Amino acid sequence: MSILEKVLSPSWYANSVANSRVAMYNYYHPLMKAGSSKPFWHLMLFTSVAMYSTSYMARDYQRIKQKLINQEKAVHEYNEKHGIVEEH
Repeated sequence: MSILEKVLSPSWYANSVANSRVAMYNYYHPLMKAGSSKPFWHLMLFTSVAMYSTSYMARDYQRIKQKLINQEKAVHEYNEKHGIVEEH
């Protein structure tokens, strides 16, 4: 089966999710039964990464992009005003 067929097949995604669930259960269930704090820290790390990423994509990316555009305009105006030729 080619990669394209796998990507277009819903059963491939269902199998991937099922396999991931089994793997996570086999890894975390014994740790939770033993009272380990490792699952808690993994959950906290996942939550932090997910929240930072969504926050960056939703709010910060546009602000940073606009700031960079403004800086490029300012540098271009400065160079024009002072006769500096930009070399590429």
